[in-house]
Order: sequence, then structure tokens, then C-alpha cells
Amino acid sequence: MKMLRLHTIFAIIAICGMFFSCEESADIVIINPPNGNTIPYYPMEFGNTWLYTDTIITNAETTVTQYYMVIVLHRFDSTGSWWKFQSSPDTLLHSYELMIENDTVFDLQWGWGGPFANNRYIKPPLNDTLTYLSLLGGDIGYHIKAYHYQGCFSTPAGLFGRCDVFQTNFNHDGTHRRYEIIAPGVGLVGVDYYSENYVRKVRLTNYWLNIKVHH
Repeated sequence: MKMLRLHTIFAIIAICGMFFSCEESADIVIINPPNGNTIPYYPMEFGNTWLYTDTIITNAETTVTQYYMVIVLHRFDSTGSWWKFQSSPDTLLHSYELMIENDTVFDLQWGWGGPFANNRYIKPPLNDTLTYLSLLGGDIGYHIKAYHYQGCFSTPAGLFGRCDVFQTNFNHDGTHRRYEIIAPGVGLVGVDYYSENYVRKVRLTNYWLNIKVHH
């Protein structure tokens, strides 16, 4: 399958002046496959690659690094069809495995009974908020609140429209929390992570995706 740059193939020019985060005549990336076909909410094909800029801010310093996330393996087991994401160079993310079914993305976790598919991203309904349980490390439960991003999300890779936000609070007072932003048809375009000691911001900088259109 030919490697394509999605944001130069299916991007449409949209006017988003109604939103404070979008310029009046900005080029907004919205993945619109032709002829009424559909593409996966999170594109998973062998070789798909995302380049991220990772900024960590503390009281003492700001550290900026870049890394790639690449789909390096596709495999099947009793729990489903899994795609392995591997970072390069090695970072805090290391590697993980995801599976997609319709508009739900699962990550592979291990519990007392063995491997299982955990709810990672569930696309929220239009104009509404969805809250669901997700696990960390196989046994620590957190509630994720999913909702639509208001406006256009800005990254070095472009402005993305129709994004969804997945908010996780790791403590009761909200000082330790994470916001993950998904652009449908592109994948993870941003992460904001807040803790008592540092702030971490990850932004999509470039991407190369194989396209599989569903009829």
C-alpha cells in the first residue's frame, strides 16, 4: 500500500473564524474520504508513523525532545487484533498495543486472569460528554471524560478540526491530570499532562499514514 500524507490528500479548507482558536482563513485538517466511504477513527496499518515534539516544563528548566511512534507489528490473539506502537528513539512511552473496533480504541493490559482489552478511547456522541471506566496497569481504575474539542486544535503538523478530548484525573483535586486529543482519521495529535512538579505537552509535528478506506 502506498504511503500517503493524509493532511495533503484529504485535508479540506474550512473557515473557522467563529472559534477563537482558529484563524479566519486557516487550512483545517479534516479527514473526509471520498464517495461517502469511511476511514478508521484511529488509523492502524503497518508502517504508520507519527512524529511528536515533547516539552517538559519544571520550575528549573524546560526540556524539548522529539520522537517517532511507529506501528511495527500486527498480530492476533484470543483477545483480538492488535497493532504494536514502538517509539524511536526510546522514550518514556516505550511501546504499547492498540486495537480498534468501530469508534472504540482498546489498549492491551494484563490482569490476574491474563491479557485483556481495556477501554482507552471511546468516541463521544455529538454535542455530549461520555464518561467511562479505564484501567492503568491492569488493576487501577480511572474515569475518562470524553468530549468534543471546541474549535481547532493547533499543532506543528497543522490545525485539526472535529477533535475529541479524553480527560483523565489521577487524583481528586485535579492537580494530576491528562488531556489526550484525538483527530479522527489521524490519531493522537496532542497530550497535556499536569502534575504538582511539572507540565508536559506533546504535539504532533508530522505524520505519514497508510490509508485504508472502508466501503
